[in-house]
Amino acid sequence: MFWPRRFRHVYRTGAWRDAVVPGARLRAALEAAVSVHVVARLGMSARYVHGEPGMWRAAKGRRTSTLSGGWKSLISQKHKAPCHGIRATHSEAGSSNATQHQSGKNGNLDALRVKAESGDAIAQYEMGVALEHAIDNQAANKEKAFVWYRQAAVQGHAAAQLAVGHFYSTGYQSLRENQSAAVDWYLKAARQGCTSAQLIVGACYEHGRAYLTPDTREAMDWYLKAARGNEILAQYKLGEYYEHGKCGLSKDGQEAVSWYRTAAMQGYAEAQNRLGVAYEHGELGLDCNLSLAVEFYQQAADQNLADAQCNLGLSYFHGKGNLVVNYSEAVHWMRQAAAQDCAKAQNYLGVWFRDGLADLPRDEHEALNLISKAVIAGLADAQNNLGKMFTNEQAGLRKHMRAPWKWKTYLESNRKGRFAKYRRADFDLYFRAAEQGHVDAQYNVGLCQEFGKEAKYRTQLDLDDALLWYRKAAMAGHPAAMFKVGDFCERGEGGAYRDLVEAWQWYQKAADLNNADAQYKVADAYEHGKFKLAVNKRIATTWYERAAVLGHMEAQYLMGVRCQYGTSGVSVDTAKAVAWYRKAAKQGHAEAQYLIGLCFLHGKAGQPVDKKEAIRWFLAAAEKDHAAALNNMAVMYAQGSGGLQVDEDAAVTLYRKAAELGHTGALVNLGLCFEKGGLGVPMDSRKAFKRYRKAAMRGHAGAQFKVGSFYELGKASLATDEVMAIYWFFKAAKQGHTDAQLKVATYYKEGKGGLPVNGAAATTWYQKAVSKGSAPAQSHPKENALKSQQL
Repeated sequence: MFWPRRFRHVYRTGAWRDAVVPGARLRAALEAAVSVHVVARLGMSARYVHGEPGMWRAAKGRRTSTLSGGWKSLISQKHKAPCHGIRATHSEAGSSNATQHQSGKNGNLDALRVKAESGDAIAQYEMGVALEHAIDNQAANKEKAFVWYRQAAVQGHAAAQLAVGHFYSTGYQSLRENQSAAVDWYLKAARQGCTSAQLIVGACYEHGRAYLTPDTREAMDWYLKAARGNEILAQYKLGEYYEHGKCGLSKDGQEAVSWYRTAAMQGYAEAQNRLGVAYEHGELGLDCNLSLAVEFYQQAADQNLADAQCNLGLSYFHGKGNLVVNYSEAVHWMRQAAAQDCAKAQNYLGVWFRDGLADLPRDEHEALNLISKAVIAGLADAQNNLGKMFTNEQAGLRKHMRAPWKWKTYLESNRKGRFAKYRRADFDLYFRAAEQGHVDAQYNVGLCQEFGKEAKYRTQLDLDDALLWYRKAAMAGHPAAMFKVGDFCERGEGGAYRDLVEAWQWYQKAADLNNADAQYKVADAYEHGKFKLAVNKRIATTWYERAAVLGHMEAQYLMGVRCQYGTSGVSVDTAKAVAWYRKAAKQGHAEAQYLIGLCFLHGKAGQPVDKKEAIRWFLAAAEKDHAAALNNMAVMYAQGSGGLQVDEDAAVTLYRKAAELGHTGALVNLGLCFEKGGLGVPMDSRKAFKRYRKAAMRGHAGAQFKVGSFYELGKASLATDEVMAIYWFFKAAKQGHTDAQLKVATYYKEGKGGLPVNGAAATTWYQKAVSKGSAPAQSHPKENALKSQQL
């Protein structure tokens, strides 16, 4: 059997309305008979109520796909539809006995049976309907129903011929399936003008059923006959064929729209939704018109078409066309579609719950439930989204969990294959979506190949595969994948030769598509003259700003630097500088956090003096091992400022940490601690000199002065050495250290350290020191430590 037995079919013809049918229940049942269109292969279910001949009005029911299941699905659908476009050949007989039937309308089937046994084709057909569907307390009896259908069909009753054809097509119990006989009966009904049969015959010729050879021209003739006879499914099918160029037709968007519109005007929800999509995206030669798109979505959604409800929900979510953003309506329609197992709606609703969108509470477990349903339905976008939940370890998921659904068997069966080495559920989901052509999933597969294993276990094959997937996604227009391909080409990895020309081309493409990483890369290239470009800091600033607006952290910091110092074509604007620094700081940029802390510490750039706020930002930067922030926190612990209690141990620990990270101010502060015995550190002039000298070698003026002083006084077991002393004093003096400048003036005046007596030089150095104001010597690290910090 081609179709499940659970689907019930109702056959009707327009002729029975002209006869008087005995039995009120039978008449009511026939008038309200519902034709359930089921495409089992695609899981589609829809219900239609028959109105005037050739016209359809959709009733509530589930439909989630178009009529693309082939001739089997079409035959199944059209057997359940009434036979349009004809009148029964024996309507005259039914009409002549109208008075007799009217008088018995409150009886049972006996009168109808008598009429049927007398050879009335209409009555025979209606007896078949009653017996097949257990109408009027009759037990369902398909065998007897078939007998009555056949008797009516032999007399030329088109709807009965259609019914007999379907009985032969599907078979049942004692009746074997016989496709040839089915085609014979379909042809008989079609030749009488039954549009439902004409549509089926068209499908038979298209697919070459039974003894018919595939003949697209003949198929199109029958489809056109059905469509012109107002067969709505034929009209919609013609629209699809013209759209995709099937059945020997060339693609013709205008003709497709014409047929879709014809079906839509008759209330066919699938056609209305398709027109809505075409208007939304400007397809099939139509101009983009979001208002019309929303109107068509609404018409189809009101008929309970799940895809249209999903599209309408998205329209409310984004405020498309004449709609304003309305999250309540968006969620309402999306729930309606998701309740009908619309995978797209389940996926979107799941993402909204996952990310807390559309005014929904963030609920990762509900998101997992909804997205998982869409994954099981095979939706590539849902597979990609669920993969992201595994990657981000949301809703209790873990990257390396084994797949908990049907796709576990896929992973298990490929354990010896190329991809089984990852044993990651997120990778498997990405891979399945990527194989379906999902571009973002292809990019994510590339990320898994590149970073899925620790660097020491990563092989060249992993990088080769990563580049392969990046290229696939890049060729499909994925900006982040374009950037990755450019990066691989620049570094010459993943089997790609180092090709700066190709790398630059990919970077430019990605930057033009608003990829922030690529825009930063382009800016950096113009900033430093990379990729054989001439240095152009103004162009670099333009790209830095574009990347910063898109949220690139480093670009935001660099824009802050430009605004602070007024460089590269940017005027000085401290307010903008702080704004950019703050944006970068919120994303975790340590230097920006430190600079924001300085603003609050000293009340600069329009910020009030707020040491507590300064400490908050210094701590944020210190947690990222920012040396200057560690040093400042040490100073504040040593002084007990900003609401902190004095903590000498914490101060020394932070000084050491900052010094280890190469902060010269921290080295000097530690030197002061060892020299003076401050912060609970025992005095040790040798350790002090070691740290001073290390800082002095890095150019710290205060440390250079200290080293000179040690040589001058012979501290730390050093022999007195005025030559070495003046060497270090000179270094510090040239950097503007006033005490060092006074020392140099003294040495010139007295002719010490190997210098000749030179009053003019001494006067010059005295004047330099006096102009800046000479500073007293430092006496204690707890009191003077702030002098050496870089604020």
